[in-house]
Amino acid sequence: MIEVGVFHNGASDLPAKVTGDGVVVNDGDLAATHESAQRVLVNQVRQGILADRLGFDYFFMTEHHFQPEGAEFSPNPLLAESAIAAQTKRIRLGQAANILTWWHPVRFAEQVAMLDVISGGRVECGIGRGYQPRENETFGWPYGATVQDQERNRSYYEEAYEMLIKAWTEPSFGHHKEFYST
Repeated sequence: MIEVGVFHNGASDLPAKVTGDGVVVNDGDLAATHESAQRVLVNQVRQGILADRLGFDYFFMTEHHFQPEGAEFSPNPLLAESAIAAQTKRIRLGQAANILTWWHPVRFAEQVAMLDVISGGRVECGIGRGYQPRENETFGWPYGATVQDQERNRSYYEEAYEMLIKAWTEPSFGHHKEFYST
């Protein structure tokens, strides 16, 4: 059976400009940038609802932060998809991807499980390690899970993934390894 879905990155509706340093940014002041971000978030939810009404099988969102050019604006796909879940009945909701190296794995497991309950079991959980230096340096630094140290990033990811699976499949668990002890 062929399934058809929507992949939504979220993008600013402001024009772009190039700074003197050669960096592409939104061409708007802070207020205009905030208003654009609000429109993007509202439109993401509306498009997810519309995709359900039009019969699409799934709606996927990314997780991206600190995109000054506005190319990808989707800081919390789980939260946005809970708004979609509350107003839809059939469409599957997924992330491509939640960046596991930026989350505490047990808290992440809870957040995804909550969305799955709210949606009536319609969640497709996508996870990744992250690749953008500006994002990884901000969120991955507590564990050294940055793109500058790929080996440590992979080790952290693997341990977090192990805890994530335990949280979803075991009634209770203990975990004592390099990054976490619980």
